[in-house]
Amino acid sequence: MSQAKAALIHAYAKGYRVKDNLVYGIVKKQPLKLRCSHSGYLFFGIKIGKKVIKVFLHRLVAYEKYQDKLFDQDIVVRHLNGNRKDNSFDNICIGTQTENMLDRDPEERLKHAIKASSFIRKFTNDQVVQIKADHSNGLGYKALMQKYSISSKGTLHYILNAEYVT
Repeated sequence: MSQAKAALIHAYAKGYRVKDNLVYGIVKKQPLKLRCSHSGYLFFGIKIGKKVIKVFLHRLVAYEKYQDKLFDQDIVVRHLNGNRKDNSFDNICIGTQTENMLDRDPEERLKHAIKASSFIRKFTNDQVVQIKADHSNGLGYKALMQKYSISSKGTLHYILNAEYVT
């Protein structure tokens, strides 16, 4: 069992619950101090042995709603309104990563996809501009493919005709 899963189950067993985006325990009636991760999710720490492990609010709410279904393979916690900091009971759901992505605003989804694809693109924006310029100046597909080491006409066609946005 992962430390994160163990910490989540431990926190739930100890009575920690999320209400109005705050975490309360059984013993203390005051809310716990929360922090925000680099990716924008709220969490608190719980000590297990000598280690303090992060427990994310959205996962605690999901565990409260779905129990062990949360740990099924390929299941993620979804924020239905796309707001990572809204951990209200009605906003938290579980599902696949595809469903999770579809919860996002379409413009936000497009920006995310463009950013992700920029990490796997072989050609920079400047190179794409140069390839398009060479094509406009009369260089044919075969010559462009040789000059830029492009292995497929389909790839070259896509470079010449698709909108590259970064």
